[in-house]
Amino acid sequence: MLHFLDVFIGFTFVMLVLSLAATALVETLANGIRNLKGVALRNSLADLLSRLLGLERQAALTVVDEMLRDRLLSDGTGKLATVMQREEFFRLLLDKAGSNADLKAKLIEAGIADPAAMLAAVRLRILDYERSNPELSNAMRASLAMLDEATGPFLAKLNGWYDQTIDRVDAIFTAKIRVWTLVVSTLMVLFLNFDAIDLINRLARDPALTARLSTQAEQQLPAYRAKVKALAQAQIAADVRKAAAASAASAAGGTEALATGDGAAKPGATNDAAGASASAPVGTATTPTPTPTPTPTIVTDGDDMLTQCAKAEARKFAAANAPAVKALAVRLPHAAPGAIADATGRLAAKLVPATSAFYTCSGVVADASDVVTLPASADAWLAGWRQAWGSDASSLPDHIGGVMLHLAGLTLSVALLSLGAPFWYETLSRFIKLRSVLSGKDDEARKERQLTSNAVGKVPPPPTLAVKAPAPTPPAPAMVPPAESAGNTAPPDP
Repeated sequence: MLHFLDVFIGFTFVMLVLSLAATALVETLANGIRNLKGVALRNSLADLLSRLLGLERQAALTVVDEMLRDRLLSDGTGKLATVMQREEFFRLLLDKAGSNADLKAKLIEAGIADPAAMLAAVRLRILDYERSNPELSNAMRASLAMLDEATGPFLAKLNGWYDQTIDRVDAIFTAKIRVWTLVVSTLMVLFLNFDAIDLINRLARDPALTARLSTQAEQQLPAYRAKVKALAQAQIAADVRKAAAASAASAAGGTEALATGDGAAKPGATNDAAGASASAPVGTATTPTPTPTPTPTIVTDGDDMLTQCAKAEARKFAAANAPAVKALAVRLPHAAPGAIADATGRLAAKLVPATSAFYTCSGVVADASDVVTLPASADAWLAGWRQAWGSDASSLPDHIGGVMLHLAGLTLSVALLSLGAPFWYETLSRFIKLRSVLSGKDDEARKERQLTSNAVGKVPPPPTLAVKAPAPTPPAPAMVPPAESAGNTAPPDP
């Protein structure tokens, strides 16, 4: 049972590695080069603008294209932005009306008499909300300002159609990504000559390879995740202490002056107590600064490729959570001992390590290359196809059967790769859990059988009961003829 389960684990493992490669290619081609999400957003917003204002299709495309290529939305790259909030769309539309006469005329027809004045009023209202309600998010302040200053039929139509339009953008993008995934999967299968049916047969015939793949999937991935989370917690704790020290130095008057006399501050030292006193209100007792929690000691296997990837992923997670790090730095001078360590642990627990980084850095792809190999040349690629199609078969039926079986394996491979890396990752996790359960039951049954066999070997033979022989039967008494009576004697014969 475990052997067949290991075969499926090895097969799922290889499919996951290939799916990760296919996903990377799709991301590079579809999003990095073609920018499918930006194109879908531009087309949908152009259709919406054409419907709301009556603009021609090409004019609406020009306006929306300029809006999506705004440097603040496209991160300065000039590419089409892939996200635009409703409030951003409305404000940029009013702003573009200042340089586009046709757009301004259409907005005036829609009930916005002066787009520039309305944009200025919305901006001022946003500033008022930020002053009076700082707890509100920026999107909420912008939405309330629009409702206060830009009421009218155009805004009513925009609010009624915008969210549904964005939902359709997501649906269109998802459909296009599926098509691209199918195309990339087909090209990969043809290039690698990857036959899913042949892979299952090879894994079933090679227990050593199957065991190695299943061990990689079952043991190393959880260890890598634990390492990344520990490194992330250590990095966050170090960033918190660094930010707290910088804040204390700034509160104390900036950087400390270097001095040479006794009792003077040492170069590079920070004055946490002074910073806490300076930031505390007048008349409030300051709490002494507790000793910072030491950085957790992390035992690693050395700076190998896997550890370097784990450190890089931990630093990336800490940088992405900079606001939380600043909040913890504010709490550090007045926090109870251990509170910051608990907070950094909870924050690091939210980290979900990238599976692709593990498979790329741990050499698991090299193990998978024992099963799926890249063709060394065009001749080698053609030779592989001829071998798979059974060109050396002794009879025509065998040749046709080999071709049909190989085509079925290729078709199955394309369909399975198109399912995507998340599906295969989830499937692999379930198979690993099932294997651990069955392995535990198998070990328990083996131990029970061993104990039973040992117990049977040590039991002494059953005692033999001594059976007493029956007592000999005494001999029967001899028959004595009865005595003759005197009066009844017969006379002797003459």
